[in-house]
Parts: sequence; C-alpha cells; structure tokens
Amino acid sequence: MTSRIPRRRSALAALAAALLVGGAARGAPEPVRPLTRKQESMILRGMTMDEVTAAVGKPQKVRKYGKGEATWGYMTAERDVWLLVDFGSDGKVKLTKRQVIPAY
Repeated sequence: MTSRIPRRRSALAALAAALLVGGAARGAPEPVRPLTRKQESMILRGMTMDEVTAAVGKPQKVRKYGKGEATWGYMTAERDVWLLVDFGSDGKVKLTKRQVIPAY
C-alpha cells in the first residue's frame, strides 16, 4: 500500500504541472504580426473564410453586413495600411484591397 502513495503523488504532480503549463499558454494573448506581401498574395478570389484563416491567420478586425457578407481587416507592415478582404454572401472572397486607414 505504501508503494501506491508515491505513484499517486507523482501522477498528481504531473497533472498539476500540465494544467499550469496549458493555462499559461491559453492566458497569454497571441502577438499580432502584420501580414507580409507574400501572405497577402496567398489570399485569392473564391477562397472560403476557413481557407483564408488557414493561409494567413485570424483577422484583426471583422465587419459583418447583411446576408452573410463581411470584410476582414489585416494589418500590414506599412504604417496605417490595412489589407481588406471582402467576402460575399456565399462566404467566399470577392476582392482584396490595400487601404490607408489611420488609427483603424
């Protein structure tokens, strides 16, 4: 019976360590990285929202409109320049455009 106690303690210690590490990873916000020109070129007309997210990550800004239309905004490395990705009501990219938006 005494041999079970050390194993139980080590198992509990391992579980506590895993929870602490996992909690620390979830608690830290992901750093915002501006899109590169190469990443911008990966977004193509007709891509779905999931495909865009898989290619370049989550947008920093999202604006939704009627009937499922949306515009996603991504920071670029250039000051106040954003890449805007417009999605149609079918959830696919209609167009992308770079736009200067001060303090967006």
